[in-house]
Amino acid sequence: MALGTLTLVTQAAADGPLFFDKFTIVGDGSHVTGGTTGLLAKLRAACGDSRSILTCKGKGSTAGYSCEYVPSTDKLRVDFEDQTSGVTADAGSADLDAITFTCEAISK
Repeated sequence: MALGTLTLVTQAAADGPLFFDKFTIVGDGSHVTGGTTGLLAKLRAACGDSRSILTCKGKGSTAGYSCEYVPSTDKLRVDFEDQTSGVTADAGSADLDAITFTCEAISK
């Protein structure tokens, strides 16, 4: 089997430098539905500049937890996947301060 025709829809170059960062962050003690603010400020402080996060995803040190940064709301949303049913849902008001997330971010 061979791939069909590739048609380039748009093409763009990076506007300025892109940064690829891997870091760990400890979850918050009272995560709220929809996510918690503060990741952008913490990344800027750690890197010593005023970058913007384009995308950021990570996995928790405890099975079932994953996180994703939502740039439009400046929130780090944590989801939990039930290993039995496979259903993924917002972690809601979970206590996540015992979980360390390993994240990878692309920023500029």
